[in-house]
Amino acid sequence: MAVVGFSSLPLVTCAAAMVVAAHLVCGWRVCRQALRLMRPIWIFVTIILLWQSLSGDVWRGVEIALRIVVLVAAANLVTMTTPLQAMMQAVAAGLGHIGVPAGLRAQMAIAVALVISFVPQISARARHLRLAWRARSTRPAGWRLALPLALSAVDAADQVGEALRARGGVDDPAPAPLSTEQDFGT
Repeated sequence: MAVVGFSSLPLVTCAAAMVVAAHLVCGWRVCRQALRLMRPIWIFVTIILLWQSLSGDVWRGVEIALRIVVLVAAANLVTMTTPLQAMMQAVAAGLGHIGVPAGLRAQMAIAVALVISFVPQISARARHLRLAWRARSTRPAGWRLALPLALSAVDAADQVGEALRARGGVDDPAPAPLSTEQDFGT
């Protein structure tokens, strides 16, 4: 929330400079990968800048867009340079500081790790579906790939869940008992 008469644009600009410097420290290969990972957000940044320009507050649009770019770039840098196990430990430790029980901390750390690992997998599945569509049709795929992608994601999540249960990674609650006769009104 901005205070009237105060702009955080200089602070956001400093944060952007620090994120760029952190990327450069990691090398050109990391910088190129980071730019590729930023590609999906440019449409949102453009829309925000256009909207704020039309509403007459260009600098507010620049500030919002820069915040988005800085946060996404920083998150990408962390996920590219930090092993998944270390992220899981950090999540569990952070949850421990706020009093979350140990069993729930472990489950939440696994959930965060799964989300982080599923994003590139879902992107790759979408890319493969688009390529398959192009091989079979000259029309653009558009919305037609939404259902196959969703089903593919659900199938992958189910497979991971089964693997976790088989290895004892997740407490599997007992299935609900079958309904008795009085539930059916007999």
